[in-house]
Amino acid sequence: MPIAVAIFDAFGKVVQIGRKRHPYRQLLRLGALHGRRPSAADIRRLMTSSLNLDAAAETFGICVSPAQMTFWQHDLEDELHSSLCIPT
Repeated sequence: MPIAVAIFDAFGKVVQIGRKRHPYRQLLRLGALHGRRPSAADIRRLMTSSLNLDAAAETFGICVSPAQMTFWQHDLEDELHSSLCIPT
């Protein structure tokens, strides 16, 4: 499978996510379903800010049920646990 994206941590290591769940993307999709117009700046804001899922929802004005937020938090934790740092 070709590599589509390379992510570097603060120390220049390449990070490969094993099990992709996309909780932040799901959050933005929920906002769009509720009438929030997505912006090209949304992804930039997420990638350059230290926002957890709760803070991201608040920043973008997206209302998320506690059950959905818990589900996405588990997805995020699963992504993080499945990630590998690849020496560069």
